This record gives sequence, structure tokens and C-alpha cells, in this order.
Amino acid sequence: MSVHGAIGGPGGPHLVPRSRSSILGAMTVRVAPPRYWGARPEDVHRPCPGSRFAPEPAERWFRAIEVEASVPTVYRWLCQLKVAPYSYDLIDNLGRRSPRALTEGADRIEVGQTFMTIFELVDFKTDSYLTLKMTDRRALRLFGPFVVVYEIEALDRDRSRLLATLLVGEAAATGPVETVRRRALAWGDLLMMRKQLKTLKSLAEA
Repeated sequence: MSVHGAIGGPGGPHLVPRSRSSILGAMTVRVAPPRYWGARPEDVHRPCPGSRFAPEPAERWFRAIEVEASVPTVYRWLCQLKVAPYSYDLIDNLGRRSPRALTEGADRIEVGQTFMTIFELVDFKTDSYLTLKMTDRRALRLFGPFVVVYEIEALDRDRSRLLATLLVGEAAATGPVETVRRRALAWGDLLMMRKQLKTLKSLAEA
């Protein structure tokens, strides 16, 4: 087996060096869309700070992108998710354009605040991560339980990597209907999340 793996993501497949342990872990995980985008094999096995809010999800999905901006800058733009979803605005923001400038005070966040209309902030660490849990009843009926954890890691002083881990459904919920629903949701989420991460990247780098 090669010591590099081709991982789909921004800019197309790229080679990621693998340690022996990551090779063995990757052998059991197919890192490919729709559940993975921009992900590395080691992302699948790393601890997730929001896992206690969904201890037994049916699936975990991963989306990641590198950003030519510092961790504080990327974090500040993540806080903008309190203001707007930054994806396809015609679909998830009633046609209103997500702001292209930082909103004053949006970085003053507190647990319990609403993010992206249908999520609640349940945990955060400044310049590190945000954990959002879906609480909107209509959305829960449509999508099922859903937790999103955004993490930022420094690559160097002015380069960061933004990783989103999605904890989806409940392991106890099985059956063909749930399987089909989650697969459809995975493709839909990939479309929306990819747009969101690319938008945040562009704004942070501007």
C-alpha cells in the first residue's frame, strides 16, 4: 500500500502523507463524498469536542478546507454564523444575502444563542471551536438529530484549516427508511456545507 492517500476536496484530489497508524485506520474507512470532503484519514479518528452532545450518532461526516488567514480571523467569521448561514442564500436565508462585512458584536457569543436559524450554540472555545445542535422542531422532524462542530487549527501564523464534523442521527434509529434519508441528507449537506466553507474562506482571506 502507498504511504500517501488521494483525498477529495478543494482544488481536487491531493496527496496526504500517512503514518503507519493512519494507514491502518484508513483501511476501514472510505474517505469519499458524500460523507467526506476535504478530509484527511486522521480526521476520522481524532477526538471531537462536541461528541458529548451526540454520544451515539448513526453517522459522522467530515468537511474541511484550508484558509489563508489566521485562526482568530477564521474564528471571527465563524461567529458570523449567528447572523446568517453563508451558504446558498436563496435556499436557507430567504433570499437575503449573507453579510460580506463583519457584523459588530457578532463575536460576543453565549451558549443558548441561535445560529443559522435552526441551530443552538451549546459549547465553544474562543479561537478554537463552536458546537451547534439542531433545536428547531420542524428541522428535527425533517432531518433528525444533528450536531455540527466547527474546529480551527493553525497551519502556520497566517494559514488555518477549518474542519466541520457532523454528528448525524442516532445509532438506535435503523431501517431502510432512515438509511435512505441519511444518504440523501449527506449529499444535500455536502452541497450546502461546501458552499458555506468556501464562502467563509473567501471572506476570511479578503
